[in-house]
Amino acid sequence: MDSFSRFTVPTLRLDQHFDAVSNSFYEGRLKTDDGGALFIKYADRLGACIEDCVLIDDSKEVCSIFSDLGGTPFQVTAERTTDAILDGLLRS
Repeated sequence: MDSFSRFTVPTLRLDQHFDAVSNSFYEGRLKTDDGGALFIKYADRLGACIEDCVLIDDSKEVCSIFSDLGGTPFQVTAERTTDAILDGLLRS
């Protein structure tokens, strides 16, 4: 069972702040598959340029791939929590 969609998304109300919240568990593929093709799929589906998209993830590799595609990644760490990143985005 993946707890992200079940607990994290509703607790932080992520679906109220973002156009899409993707969970690899339910996508059936990794974010790193095919050079980050999943990111392009979501940007295209939303009619957005990848340059206008942000990613919040705890994986350095995933953030690097997203950045290489032109998006803006925010890596979650013990010092830089999801809450802190969201606060910064919502205040800007």
